Amino acid sequence: MEERIRRFGLKKFGSIKEFAEAMDMSPSNLQAYLQNRRQPGTPILKRLIELGCDMDWLLTGNKNNDKRLKIIEEQSQRIKELEKENRILLESIGRISSITEELKTIKNRKDWSKKVRP
Repeated sequence: MEERIRRFGLKKFGSIKEFAEAMDMSPSNLQAYLQNRRQPGTPILKRLIELGCDMDWLLTGNKNNDKRLKIIEEQSQRIKELEKENRILLESIGRISSITEELKTIKNRKDWSKKVRP
């Protein structure tokens, strides 16, 4: 786990010093975790989560993206459905607008013909 903590910190913060600052601890204290001299407890793990560390990956080394991928796929499908509904609604609005304009034109013709007749 210490290697994954190190990889996370370096990838996200660029240096151990910056990582330690983000963790609200001294670099030497962080080194104890990175060198497997100390095991992270709940407060450390909680802080890692807050910083964006994937706990599945941190604890097991496996990226458990199956659930996330399924959610993303479902959301993507729903977005496609909503986009299709949106296109249909926009087309309907366009047709309604055309009909409204045509009705206004017809009404104006009738009003004009009434004015023209003696």
